[in-house]
Amino acid sequence: MKSNRKLVRTRATITCAAAIAAASIFSHAAFAQDAQTSSATQTTPASHATRASLRHANHKLERDVRVALAHAKIDTTDILIRAKGSKVALIGAVPDQNMIASAAGITGKVAGVTSVQNLLIVRPESDD
Repeated sequence: MKSNRKLVRTRATITCAAAIAAASIFSHAAFAQDAQTSSATQTTPASHATRASLRHANHKLERDVRVALAHAKIDTTDILIRAKGSKVALIGAVPDQNMIASAAGITGKVAGVTSVQNLLIVRPESDD
């Protein structure tokens, strides 16, 4: 029972760290993009539709990457996948070192992906 709590705590810590890393990575890119576009365009219904379609495309690319990783038998339980345009970040933990390189390679082959930022780590072993 105690080891289950430790495993849950470890996973929560990894997930929290992954979320913080993703936020910091993409906030910088989003800030730079917003600074460029805010001076050129004002918020209009058309720009809202464009933002919505970009968000939809990002979510679709994230799903496509998750499906590709699942087909390759890579456990995506503790992997956060974030797409911004054609750039994808993999953040989180995998069971072994070999899966880190495999995940990046598979992600790079997904249609629409031009660059991969691989921030995966090896998941700490449980005390079971």
